[in-house]
Amino acid sequence: MTEKEKLIHLCMNNCGCALNDVFDQCGTLLFYTSWYEERLFTKEKRRGSRNDNEKTVCSQLTSMIDISIFDQYGDVFVSRYISDSLEATTEFANLHLPRSIRDEVKTALVEFAEGTRHPDNLLWSYMQIVYQFRNNMFHGNKGLANLKNFETQFNLINAFMHKLMCEIIRWDYHGLRNHT
Repeated sequence: MTEKEKLIHLCMNNCGCALNDVFDQCGTLLFYTSWYEERLFTKEKRRGSRNDNEKTVCSQLTSMIDISIFDQYGDVFVSRYISDSLEATTEFANLHLPRSIRDEVKTALVEFAEGTRHPDNLLWSYMQIVYQFRNNMFHGNKGLANLKNFETQFNLINAFMHKLMCEIIRWDYHGLRNHT
């Protein structure tokens, strides 16, 4: 059955009701990522994996907050994306991270797994996973009919983003909006 056929089948058989929780999680992820961008970036200084703006924001955040509060999420990211032999897993490959950042994200996760608990770019690496997961939700291999298969990851990423948002608010941090 094609993706289109799966979606039609899903809608005709139960109007998507079985996926309401997943759709809520998708909406929450969209809200969190939109809030993050709106709060910390400007039109001229946009977030993106291929520019230094997000590295700057994540570096500033890392200097303010205790990054270890995210260790439980790091542990899950490592168990999902890094094998026991410290190689990238199939799930890591399926993230489809841009080639220009793939090695850097993998290295940060490996260093975290090895006990170098908090490499300088760890928060940035987490954010690359969050955004790639979000992008894949719409453009990648997830597909609307398959979203239920990713409910655990949505819950994890949303919990991570919620905790990050709370820290950003607690520190009254406005990212690149504070800088000229």
